Amino acid sequence: MRFILTKIDKIVIFNIVLLVALIGFIRMLFFSYQTFNEIVNNLSLFSFTFSILSIIILVKEYYTKLGLINKIDRLNLDAVKIDNRIKIQNNELEMKDQDFIEFVFSVTHDLKAPLRSIQGYANAINEDYSDVLDIYGKQMLYRINYSVIKMDKLIQDLLLYNKIGYKELRFINLDLKILIRDAIRENIESIIKNNVSIKLELPVRCVYGSNTLLDKIIANLIGNAIKFSANKDRPKINIWSEDKPNFVRLNIQDNGIGIEEKNFEKIFNVFERLHSEEQYPGTGIGLSIVKKGIERMNGRFGVESVPSEYSIFWIELSKCMVPN
Repeated sequence: MRFILTKIDKIVIFNIVLLVALIGFIRMLFFSYQTFNEIVNNLSLFSFTFSILSIIILVKEYYTKLGLINKIDRLNLDAVKIDNRIKIQNNELEMKDQDFIEFVFSVTHDLKAPLRSIQGYANAINEDYSDVLDIYGKQMLYRINYSVIKMDKLIQDLLLYNKIGYKELRFINLDLKILIRDAIRENIESIIKNNVSIKLELPVRCVYGSNTLLDKIIANLIGNAIKFSANKDRPKINIWSEDKPNFVRLNIQDNGIGIEEKNFEKIFNVFERLHSEEQYPGTGIGLSIVKKGIERMNGRFGVESVPSEYSIFWIELSKCMVPN
């Protein structure tokens, strides 16, 4: 181990040398004088005592410092070992994550082929034998097609949910009005079918995030609002933004069935349902995509609701980046 002499090290060495010289001088005095009193008379007792005490203190500090250096070296060595173990574990986790991603992609891809075949055969039967099928047979074909479409949507949502976790995101300044317009366009059939009125108020429109994620998140939230307010006589959706100190909050309110407070967190879990498929169709992944996507953008999300009256789903996003 190599040591670099500091100022205090040099002082300690100097005092040690001085002590050795002093001891030699005392020995010389001892042999030159006959009595102890004569020695004391020729030496300053105070100066001698002070020098000895100073040397003892400095030597003690020196060896304390050596001990601390050794401890620091051992701690640094332990830290290097721990860091290496963490790197190994991270590499193992990354490999497992990659294996899982490939597995999900492979499974979902392999599921699509038989689905296409089922749908193809069902359509062929409907086209070639529709004149000999009774109502029951046609209903069965309709259910087959419906199940295939539902399964395909589930696969697409699973792929999207999986992709959100690892896909590299590009963050840019985004206009909420454009994102909401695109989301409404995506849900336009349901809006027209259920005669949903939408009120939009955006005093602040610019946010910083991923266009791909936000497009899907807002479309899911508006789709949810339509679905759970469709049974109302006059389904309404209010969308507005709020300017907060460090972020922008986007609120999407419906006048639908509402949610009990005990289920506020549960509804954001994968495949979590509060109602049957027959009542409210869906894959059960939409709000999970919202949660995961907002977390990837370092945002926040939540819900406020009164059962049988309304629900407000909100997301909080960073404000637009101002160019330097």
